[in-house]
Amino acid sequence: MVNNVVVIGRITREVNVVTLDSGKKVSEVCIAVQRNFKNFEGSYDVDFIHATLWEGLASIVSSYCTKGSMVSIVGRLQVKNVHVDDKKFNVLELIAESIGLIDSKPKSTSQEQG
Repeated sequence: MVNNVVVIGRITREVNVVTLDSGKKVSEVCIAVQRNFKNFEGSYDVDFIHATLWEGLASIVSSYCTKGSMVSIVGRLQVKNVHVDDKKFNVLELIAESIGLIDSKPKSTSQEQG
């Protein structure tokens, strides 16, 4: 059996890394992925795909990517149970296993800009 997904697109907002009580780092990024075919109006639709990045991947993306950076994510899909108002929902999420930095570069510091 295979559970493997490849997504290539642009990061839609600044990357925020959170350190959990356990000490693990995690970040959720949203990737805008343009479809490769036009809709009935003649334009390309965009899908916004949320991916969860753990530990080193979260650190790499926060160090090298900003809003608009193009990345490729290879990962797996998993179902997460979410409870809202005593109702249970199943949400499909993408867990990143590797990241390709397509047009990213190290973030500059204020000293380098000055």
